[in-house]
Amino acid sequence: MREQLHAQAPAKLILSGEHAVLYDCPALATSIDLPTQVTLTLDSTQPAGLTLDLIDFARHYSLSWAGIIARGAILQQRYHAFQQGQLAIEQLLSCPSDLVILVLSHGAIPPMIQQQACSIQIRSQAWLGRGLGSSAACLLALLAVWRSAQLPYANDNLTLVELIEQAQHLENWQHGRSSGLDPSIIALGGACRFERETGLTALPSWPLSAWLIDTGAPCSSTGECVSDVARRYDAQAAIWPEFKRVTARMQQAWLAQDLNALKQQLNHNHQLLRQIGVVPAALDAPIAQLQQLGGVKLCGAGSVAGDAGGVLLYIGDTPPDAICQTQGWRAQPIQLGSAGLSWTKLATSGERK
Repeated sequence: MREQLHAQAPAKLILSGEHAVLYDCPALATSIDLPTQVTLTLDSTQPAGLTLDLIDFARHYSLSWAGIIARGAILQQRYHAFQQGQLAIEQLLSCPSDLVILVLSHGAIPPMIQQQACSIQIRSQAWLGRGLGSSAACLLALLAVWRSAQLPYANDNLTLVELIEQAQHLENWQHGRSSGLDPSIIALGGACRFERETGLTALPSWPLSAWLIDTGAPCSSTGECVSDVARRYDAQAAIWPEFKRVTARMQQAWLAQDLNALKQQLNHNHQLLRQIGVVPAALDAPIAQLQQLGGVKLCGAGSVAGDAGGVLLYIGDTPPDAICQTQGWRAQPIQLGSAGLSWTKLATSGERK
């Protein structure tokens, strides 16, 4: 017997609230049309084990189920050591395959699955390592196909809420402390306000001219940035209420479709990110030029080292091409508010079951 499952999840951008969302402040976010795709195939006629193809990393792995379970136990031990302050966040997942192994080994693998050959292919249009939620998108798409594959062998129902909760938990291995924002907006799609206590509140769509701008791969991981900010700003710091006020004003601008007000709040939000130290100084001058054309801000965790900060969101009527070409940055028009996580179970003939 051979069956195939496919899942797709969009990328995401935070309009306001990076870092602040970890300190009980609201955030505004949107999904964007840069999907991560996962295809899982089970074949009971082939030798048991896993073959994993990470297309974007040009990596191929062949693993036994026993090896996956053993590696999963090591990843669990590392997380406990991280919680006790014995390991740094970047030491938890040391191999590109670890995130996949973390999903597969999280919970018992049904014996009937372990008797089959499983192949997984993962590819993404999201710019990796740029704060676009690629790890959350990968986790959600992988959880969707993996849980679906287990349904014939386990008394379990697949719900979107459970997928979001599991993805948030597993994101802790990648980021140290997941707010739940990335899994939530990527799973549900659209634009939203997010709060840790109440979850998502959908916002109306608003067609805007938007661009992604890549300033280069950050020298710091998300986990390193989160840890660095936490060392310098505690939960009572005055900066967090200021983030909260900017987010409220940005939401008002969004609801009123007031483009000028939205640009102002994007720029104000960026200044707060500079203040908490996650915007490299080398970006200040070109971003100031972009701010003369429209609203622009760093999106994602940023960086606490080096000259690159990851992705900028630019909203304005004038394309940013000239400034980006001068800096050697790539820029891409994007669609805000794309569809959320979806998954499909296929028969070998390609017909839906």
